Amino acid sequence: MGYDLFPHYFDAHFGTPNAHREVLREFLLDDPKWTAMDRKVVVKMHRESSKSTLLFLYGMRCILYTLKHFWINFSKSKRQSIDTLEKVKHELETNRKVHEHFGNFRVHSEKDLFTGKWRQDLLVTNTGFRFESLGIKQGMRGVGHWQWRPDLISGDDAEDEENAATPEMRLRNWNKYRRAVLQALDLYKGQAIYIYTPEHEECIGERLMKMKSWRKISYGAYTTVGSEAGPILWPKKFTKEILEKKKQEFVEANDIEGWAREWLCACRSEQTAEFKREWLKDYEGRYVWEDGKSWLHIDKDNSGTYKIGEKVPINVVVGVDLAGSKERKLGSQTVFFVWAVCPKRHLWDLELVVGNFPTFEIADRFFYFYDKYHNPRFSAEKNAFQTLLYGDGFNPGFLHREMLDRGKVFRIEKLEHEVRNKDMRIESMIPWAQAGAIHVRPNNTPFIMAALDYRSDDSRPNDILDAAHKGMKIARPAQKLRPKPDIDPFYQPERFVTTATKKVDLWVR
Repeated sequence: MGYDLFPHYFDAHFGTPNAHREVLREFLLDDPKWTAMDRKVVVKMHRESSKSTLLFLYGMRCILYTLKHFWINFSKSKRQSIDTLEKVKHELETNRKVHEHFGNFRVHSEKDLFTGKWRQDLLVTNTGFRFESLGIKQGMRGVGHWQWRPDLISGDDAEDEENAATPEMRLRNWNKYRRAVLQALDLYKGQAIYIYTPEHEECIGERLMKMKSWRKISYGAYTTVGSEAGPILWPKKFTKEILEKKKQEFVEANDIEGWAREWLCACRSEQTAEFKREWLKDYEGRYVWEDGKSWLHIDKDNSGTYKIGEKVPINVVVGVDLAGSKERKLGSQTVFFVWAVCPKRHLWDLELVVGNFPTFEIADRFFYFYDKYHNPRFSAEKNAFQTLLYGDGFNPGFLHREMLDRGKVFRIEKLEHEVRNKDMRIESMIPWAQAGAIHVRPNNTPFIMAALDYRSDDSRPNDILDAAHKGMKIARPAQKLRPKPDIDPFYQPERFVTTATKKVDLWVR
């Protein structure tokens, strides 16, 4: 119906993603035995994903086929609600294809009972269909239309930064929607739809997502909510390059939370966050191998720990969090997190790799980091799946055999399984962050979002922070540079004694 009657709402170049078909199927899903409690659907999708167009198409279908009789649509403001109504009115009055198939529609408004003025937020067709479009702040006036109560109530991004800025405002919106709006719905024939991009973890849509009585659909720009891994939701419209450019705009504005909220549909309150964004110090730099040693060349450091252009000696550690076949089914992924550790015991994020990799590709990743960072230290956790990879201490694993075949041998420190202390080990990173000792690349949004999204009372896995902690647990600071003999006549090869304090500096090479 959409392609035939409303082709101007579609661009053939972009195509139609499967997610749009899924949303429309949920809207159309119905059973004569159902009540209004069975016809509630909440849809969470990112900005510019055409979710409002999907709602418009479904509403037009209800009008043209007389599937409903009274439709109320809520938006964040009265102006936006009137825009929606004008769009419906325009199609009914001017669309020739609609007239050819369904006849001419005559649309008229009604006068307000109190002011006597013609209402701009309401229309009634000659077939008896009534459409009322309201802002979230407006009252529910005229909840009946002849013998019908509202049998379709929809919400389209009913909250924004202005009308949901404080906890009191969000609670008021929620109570109004729950107590006034939904209670007006026809008990047996009614249908409730709410589409949104998250604004806050306490917004109406997020609250509905937690209710068992609502059917739920949630997608981010990369399909999986809160993740930049996996397939893109609408690849023909939002290519990888376009999404990277959009993300860069948020990164340059130091608004990673905005990127996560608007495009990844991940939304958490800053007030309840265990990690604060200002604790994670942004830096820009590059890894350098020179004179048989690893260095970090500082291009930019917001913390002021080192000067711009300074070259710092570092040790490199790689924390590995592997997901077994059973864990992958639960959404867990394999993570490699690369830290640089400087003489001041600060941690510098070098690289992050996340994905669902087969065994042979996991082995390739180990050798990739071995070559790139010149035999760094690895740390991983003991479990049944990883025993197949590393061996059991008596028999070699797959990775050991690969070491022999490739002639490259490295050591992996195997840490004890710590499921019971998940929160404790992640929270052990918080003092480091508070002290400004964790430095991150601004474009490493997966790690930043994983830290800001972490809550101790949340049972969801946090593979990225787990891998980061594994690397931090074995991190050893790099050695300080010893003075050269031609500069310091008191140079000692084994230790350097400071003349000011007469104390032995334990940073020996």
